[in-house]
Amino acid sequence: MSEQSQDLDVYAIPGQASIIDQIIPATGLTAMFGHTAEQVQARYPAAVRMSWAEWQAAAVARQQAPIVWQLTTAERYDEMLNVLPPAAWIGGAFLVGEPIDHCFATGRPRFEAYWQQGRTYLVSSRPITIAELRGQLQAR
Repeated sequence: MSEQSQDLDVYAIPGQASIIDQIIPATGLTAMFGHTAEQVQARYPAAVRMSWAEWQAAAVARQQAPIVWQLTTAERYDEMLNVLPPAAWIGGAFLVGEPIDHCFATGRPRFEAYWQQGRTYLVSSRPITIAELRGQLQAR
């Protein structure tokens, strides 16, 4: 969205990674499909109207949640290591080669992350950036 559209309202389902549609102020209809509020509610019962700034702030908060490393299997680690060339590979930790999304706060790509520590295999609880991976490795 452009800077001009920062003041616009959108329909979104709280907690989801994307909006449903932007609302045209002059008509009150959605930009992409021309739907009314009733049509949006019928199709997406959990949808709410909110400002773009509110939705973006919630998205940033979700993306910045603490990283928790969860157990995975050696097989899953190997599968993800070999599915694509890693975007980054530092020691036993790597980022899967295609980004999941981009960080709203920095614009940097975020990737699924895996880490081998001895005989233990871990996966990150959320997508992370290359800078976050480096920070995680330095912290341990």
